[in-house]
Amino acid sequence: MELRIILTIIFMLAVGSVRSQIGVEQAGNILVLDAAGISRLEINTPQNLKCDISVESQSETTVRVLYKKWARAKSSDQAERFEDLIEVKLDTGAEGSNIVRLRVLTPLKAPWEGTDYGAGIKLEIAAPQNIYIDSRSSFSDIKVTGPFRGLKIDNEYGLVEAEKISGESIVKTSYAEINLNELQGTVIVDAIYSQINANSLKITTGQGVFRTSYGTVDLSGITGSVDVSTSYGAISATDIDAGNGAVILRTSYGAINGENLKGEIVCETSYNPINLENVSLTHGLNRIETRYSPIQAAINTAGDSQLQINNTYDAINLTVDPHASAKYMLAVDEGGKIVTSGLTIKPLVLEKNRLIGIVGDGLSRIELNVDGIGEINLKGR
Repeated sequence: MELRIILTIIFMLAVGSVRSQIGVEQAGNILVLDAAGISRLEINTPQNLKCDISVESQSETTVRVLYKKWARAKSSDQAERFEDLIEVKLDTGAEGSNIVRLRVLTPLKAPWEGTDYGAGIKLEIAAPQNIYIDSRSSFSDIKVTGPFRGLKIDNEYGLVEAEKISGESIVKTSYAEINLNELQGTVIVDAIYSQINANSLKITTGQGVFRTSYGTVDLSGITGSVDVSTSYGAISATDIDAGNGAVILRTSYGAINGENLKGEIVCETSYNPINLENVSLTHGLNRIETRYSPIQAAINTAGDSQLQINNTYDAINLTVDPHASAKYMLAVDEGGKIVTSGLTIKPLVLEKNRLIGIVGDGLSRIELNVDGIGEINLKGR
């Protein structure tokens, strides 16, 4: 019995010694390269290394890289061997190239892969303001702070942050949060399991595109057209002025909340509510639609645009300017109800489940439909 206890203790100590880890971090190393005449900085990191990348603009015409390697292993000697396998190169690539390349290299099958141990690197990069940042990595947190003239980030696992970019901003990632602030020009975000947050954007070329599948999207303070799509996340949009463009908000199974929206408005979801406040319709065919959840919308102006609101087995609650010139077409199924208040509608067709009426000259066209049992409440504020 005593022998069994002793053997058990020895085994536990042995396992503990294997699982224990020692962390080692190198002192900072610095690389500097003349970047006069350079138009692009390419950053490439390997798939088997955790990287923390920070890029900031500077007035000097150099690229400066401060990097620190770290490793966790069963001993300090092993951790140092891990670090020795990480190589950092800063060069201009092919002769005559106007590109600076920052490459982090590791063995194809690094010894920390598939173990409880690990290795990584911290990169602090300073680059000229007039260049384009192009980063490709897998396991990296990356933050880019401009001003820079453009940005492309292709990242799979890791936080992405970008600020003060003018020109083109393209972000592609899968499993990380995305935060964008003070961008101007083209903005395209293509993600899968990512939450997208964007603030203070000026979109001057095409539509700002924000796509994800299993994440929420939160936009605020944007000038220009936006096209937002997700499947299993909510969408929040505040202070969006698309002017003669469009504000398109689509999700399959998430709530949509919008406030201070201007442009052609499209909001579509299912099984979740839509809440819109202070909306100005400038033109086009505007559409708001959900199923089995209420729609609450407050429209300030409609001009000569068209608005169609559809719901299934739930209510449409619409507040409008009572004096706005509009033609209203309201319809519910058997068992539904139509209620109007606070505005004077001249009825053209008045039936139990249908109302067609006009205010003023009927400049805009507003159509409200409920399939199944549900209510339409139309109110002038």
